[in-house]
Amino acid sequence: MFLLLIAAAIIYFTLGEPKDGAIMLVFVVAIISIEVIQEWRTDKTLKALRDLSAPRIIVLRDGIEKVINSSELVPGGM
Repeated sequence: MFLLLIAAAIIYFTLGEPKDGAIMLVFVVAIISIEVIQEWRTDKTLKALRDLSAPRIIVLRDGIEKVINSSELVPGGM
């Protein structure tokens, strides 16, 4: 869709309507920028949800601190 709009802006430029082509390019760049920002926020939110859904815990194994999933923790395993 964006490629089609960019192609239309190029056609405006070649037909001698640089004002219309520039306006179209400005709006296409704005829409693409909004899309990239929303995608970045979505990825950040999904990563945070993934971290919440799989809580981790620090344990001592063989004298070394390790981070494991809390589902692997066995109570009273000393």
